[in-house]
Amino acid sequence: MKHLAHLPSAMCGIALSIIPTVAWSENMTLDVITQNGTFYQAVVDAYVANGAKYSVTLQAPSKTYDEVAQRAVRAAMIGNPPDVVFMGYDRMELAKDRKIAMPLDDLVGTQQELERQGYPTSALDLCRLEGKLYGLPFATSVPSIFYNAELVKQAGGNADAFPDTWDGIFELATKISALGRDKSGIFFRYDHSGNWSWQALITSFGGQLIKDDGKTIAFDGPAGQSSFDVLYRLKDAGMIDMTTDQAKQSFTSGAVGIYFDSSASLISLQEGSQFRVGTAQYPSPVANSRLPGGGNCAILTTPKAERQKAAVDFMKFATGPVGQTALVKATGYISTNMLANEDPAYLGNFYKDNPAARTAVNTLPRLTNWQSFPGKNSPKIVDVIRGYLQSVITHRTTPEKAMRGLVAEVKPLLP
Repeated sequence: MKHLAHLPSAMCGIALSIIPTVAWSENMTLDVITQNGTFYQAVVDAYVANGAKYSVTLQAPSKTYDEVAQRAVRAAMIGNPPDVVFMGYDRMELAKDRKIAMPLDDLVGTQQELERQGYPTSALDLCRLEGKLYGLPFATSVPSIFYNAELVKQAGGNADAFPDTWDGIFELATKISALGRDKSGIFFRYDHSGNWSWQALITSFGGQLIKDDGKTIAFDGPAGQSSFDVLYRLKDAGMIDMTTDQAKQSFTSGAVGIYFDSSASLISLQEGSQFRVGTAQYPSPVANSRLPGGGNCAILTTPKAERQKAAVDFMKFATGPVGQTALVKATGYISTNMLANEDPAYLGNFYKDNPAARTAVNTLPRLTNWQSFPGKNSPKIVDVIRGYLQSVITHRTTPEKAMRGLVAEVKPLLP
């Protein structure tokens, strides 16, 4: 497994309707597919404000990276690909194999030139496959813990020293749940694209989703079983199974005390809450505890040479210092451009002014790759796993039975 431990410490419905973006252009309008997130519009707005060379049209956003990938595949199959797609890290292999992503090496400059433009090798590797660059790193997030500092204090905890073990977290969550009937101590978001948060539990216990051969399951070992054991404890600590939107609303309204989600949710949680939102890392129960980096690469999907130059211009802006500054300030994503991170004119002072955002930066040495299942059944496997996660969390089955059932269902779906 390729780890990202050497990232610089400063790094921080499928409708095809169109959302128009106001921009000037005498020559070309770029067609772009994204996942949900108003921050894409923020980046486009920054592009326009900084003298955009081309207009940009964002298609109606997809709910998940899986849907982004499915839309990109369908568009390519009917011969009408967009110009740019923001493809999840775990779907880059698919983008390469289906020839959706165009190689960028001859279009964006040499490694040395890219480094001078703020792209560290470790960040570019997130979008590199078999020695070729198939995208530019746009957004990187880490699995994170958010907590209501006021509820932590009311439950007798220390809001400035959040527990760093699972036992400590569950003890605190149970005390928060005991504060009143309207309080739920904890919520763990398990519906991420590609089973990202479950994979985070597995890698935090030193395991992998699949083996290094890329085709054999590895989640059936001790680390995978430990991940199910954690999920099973959630209900007893007060977790109520609900949708992600309901959980976020419950957290910001003060009803949920501890909330597990992507670091990219930080700004929206802070803006929607009337209390101090604290942040913490997943516990490190083993020496080689890792966490999968989430996020996406901006990939070039148009095969038309006359459009590729325009698409690359927008991609380099979005992943450059100005675009990355707009991204980070609108979310909790970590910038993958070092010029943005080091210059006070961009993000140099951002983490000083927002201590809760530093947790994601401090998590970077633990990052590893976000793995995905190979083959055409990958989306189906993701859905199968999600069903088992819910069954464990709601106590409809035990961790041991869930693992046996999951292995039995996933193995026949692999190529």
